[in-house]
This record gives sequence, structure tokens and C-alpha cells, in this order.
Amino acid sequence: MTFDNYQALISHGENWTDVEPVFGGTRTRTSGKLKEVGGIRNDLFHFKREITVEDHQTLAVHRNWLLNKIKQAEARRASGAER
Repeated sequence: MTFDNYQALISHGENWTDVEPVFGGTRTRTSGKLKEVGGIRNDLFHFKREITVEDHQTLAVHRNWLLNKIKQAEARRASGAER
């Protein structure tokens, strides 16, 4: 799967109801963050340009956001609060 495929699966209307408890917020916001990461990823992996300081900061912020969501989901699962 491509990174875009993951973004599409997560933000698809029928799937969103299942993943919304993990990501929180809105589908549009989550999709936008994943698209932003995907755009930087594609530019780098296809040698279109070098990473900028702004790209690095964006990736760090989104990485931290995702790590926080993972921790929250794990805590919810451990407490039995899963659907």
C-alpha cells in the first residue's frame, strides 16, 4: 500500500466511524495532516527536493501527534474502554 492509500482508508466515510475514537477531531483535519506528511514523503522518496527546516518541523509535529494518538489508544485498550 502507498501512504496515500493509508490516508484514503483512514479518512473514508465508512471507515472514519471506526478510527475516529483513535484520531479524534474531524476527518478533514486528520486527512489534511496525513496528506501533508504524504506530500513531504513523496517529494523526498522520489528525489524531487531536499527536506527543509519547515518540512522537518512539520514532520516532527505530526509524528508527535500520531505517537500521542497511539498512546491514547493503547491506554483505552488496556482499560477496556474499546468499543
